[in-house]
Amino acid sequence: MGNTGEHDTRVMHSSASIHLNCVEDGRLAGVKETSRPGGKDGPRRRARPLKRAILARIARAWVVGLVAVSLQPWRPGGHHGGVVHDVLHFLAFFSTALLLAFAARGVWQRIYAPMAVVALGAAIEYAQHLLYRGAFEWGDLVSDACAALLACLLARSRSLHETLVR
Repeated sequence: MGNTGEHDTRVMHSSASIHLNCVEDGRLAGVKETSRPGGKDGPRRRARPLKRAILARIARAWVVGLVAVSLQPWRPGGHHGGVVHDVLHFLAFFSTALLLAFAARGVWQRIYAPMAVVALGAAIEYAQHLLYRGAFEWGDLVSDACAALLACLLARSRSLHETLVR
């Protein structure tokens, strides 16, 4: 069929289905021209932010898991040192504080979030001291406090907060 104004039906194969589109004057009829997400010709699509209620549930589960792993019964006694131990402590309490800060509703909850994480770290360290008869690990508590404060400072970034939480 030529360029006589008639519609030419072409079959376009997709990975999942077959689409029939009418072609008029070399353009697809009825299809809006839009830029591709993430392409050079347009903005990237933003990820859907999480609801605070979902973040609160994730935070609760995370804290329960953190306490369970920290107080595991098969934990050998003695001091656990080393870079890996310190990094894991920092990441665990950093992510805990970040979750609590993003799940917080209002200024007071955001203020209490790092204090709650430091208190949780102190309680875990004290429980480990009592259960395993080891020395209280002050270095771990300092690492937990630094992680909590850094996470809460990062959570105050408005652009990050708006991206992740609605």
